Amino acid sequence: MKHYVFLDSASEATVNHSRWLTVAARVLVLYSCTRTVEPPSALVSLATFVQQVYGPMWFQIKSRPSFTSGAVHLFSSMQLIKTQPDDVQKVTKEVVETAEKCLLRAL
Repeated sequence: MKHYVFLDSASEATVNHSRWLTVAARVLVLYSCTRTVEPPSALVSLATFVQQVYGPMWFQIKSRPSFTSGAVHLFSSMQLIKTQPDDVQKVTKEVVETAEKCLLRAL
């Protein structure tokens, strides 16, 4: 894996959810456009994650956006992530653990 020096000094930025939604939509469009040829495995993994985890969770959170639903959303996301391959679970595990800590800290 390449190491990028500029990332060492990078600071955390705020999450812009509309940009994540745009990226997810573009991944799906790119995936659907490459159906005539064999798409790269990374693109297949991303498209599968968007369809099976990110999309359903986005709609669930939008339909119940209150803070009191946070634990339900976290549990649902963990259940959806468990349906993914091991390599995807490994990557997303850190994000879920961070969300758990933030949720517990807020209580």
